Amino acid sequence: MRSVMIIGGGAQGNVLCGVLSRAHDVERIVLGDVALDRAKEVAHFVGSDKIDVERVDASNVSQMERVMRAGSFDLIVNATLPLFNRQIMEATLKAKANYLDMASGDIFEKNGGLSVDQLEFAGDFEAAGLKAFILMGSDAGLVNLMAKEAADELDEIDYIGIKDYGILECDEPVARACRRCATLPRRIWRSMVMKPERS
Repeated sequence: MRSVMIIGGGAQGNVLCGVLSRAHDVERIVLGDVALDRAKEVAHFVGSDKIDVERVDASNVSQMERVMRAGSFDLIVNATLPLFNRQIMEATLKAKANYLDMASGDIFEKNGGLSVDQLEFAGDFEAAGLKAFILMGSDAGLVNLMAKEAADELDEIDYIGIKDYGILECDEPVARACRRCATLPRRIWRSMVMKPERS
């Protein structure tokens, strides 16, 4: 991976710029944000000559596509609010780049289970020969990476179960709700849809 565009100059964009600027296989980073001063501040704080900034409006598909095409990016990282997932995914597809995001805004019922809005684009990315890595934040992305790292150390694996505490149906704060929610039935991703675990 040589060239990465990060859209969103907030806390996530700041951390991503710092990490990617130290990666040997990343040669160029463009941090895009609707507030150019914020992007410049992040670039200055990180202090890497790999980082350039660009004004990017995550609500404007055609403007993002132009910037993405001009930059010939290998990967577009969505570090904005989930509200902009669809627009950024659409622009990324049109610009023929790979995509990564950290979260989903819409979780909805589908085929008796739960799904996320980004999966609507799965067929389009596959048909274009591109990759879309979704939900790569701490849950489920970091959890998946930790499970993979543990699996690499083992000779054989029969089962990996991950409890998702992000789907809570109660009014209590998460810290207190976790005890109660830990006993809720597990949900498992099968065929790109999250379904309750079968007994």
